[in-house]
Amino acid sequence: MRLTHRSAYCTRTVRRMLDQLGNMPAYVVDGNWNYVTWNEAAVKVFTDFRKMPAGRCNLLWFTFQHEGARSLFRGWDAYAKCVLAQFRGDYILRPSGEVFLRDLVEELTDTDADFCRWWAEHEVLKRSDWRKVIEHPVAGVLELDALPLEVPDAPGMRIMVYTPAPSTDTAQRIGALMKSSLAATKPLEAVTVLETFRKPRTSAGRKG
Repeated sequence: MRLTHRSAYCTRTVRRMLDQLGNMPAYVVDGNWNYVTWNEAAVKVFTDFRKMPAGRCNLLWFTFQHEGARSLFRGWDAYAKCVLAQFRGDYILRPSGEVFLRDLVEELTDTDADFCRWWAEHEVLKRSDWRKVIEHPVAGVLELDALPLEVPDAPGMRIMVYTPAPSTDTAQRIGALMKSSLAATKPLEAVTVLETFRKPRTSAGRKG
């Protein structure tokens, strides 16, 4: 994905918004479901996205391949099937020549039995709000309501904001987590991250 001057400006504006969300985890994904940018709360609650494998800083890859993801989300099976069905809804609308997505689907089909089985079911789910229950190893149980927002002037990009569920102590738990953790270093700029996505994988880097 090539960022135009206008969309790059929009991303900088979104970056400022993410920072101002404070203790509400939020990140931006592109049309291929790659993580583009994020705030410190998202790093503390989900993972340090900068440490994900080059070319696989991706929401779908994270769900099925990232170490610890299955224990992080309560009811991971239902959550992962929902993510996959939503991904398919985007996948079928992408150009047939989209190499990145074909490569990603092929990799997950070859390396993950759950993905392979559920992908063959061809379920499609329209995007909707839903609640995530996180079993965080430090903060404990976090209940978060997901809110997807389209990014103006950047087709395919979405902001995912996670707000603490009402009548829970999630906000307090995240606040304590943020205060007790070391300050995160400055996230990578969107253009730098996207350049990483363009790098082709070597055959040695594939699992199999």
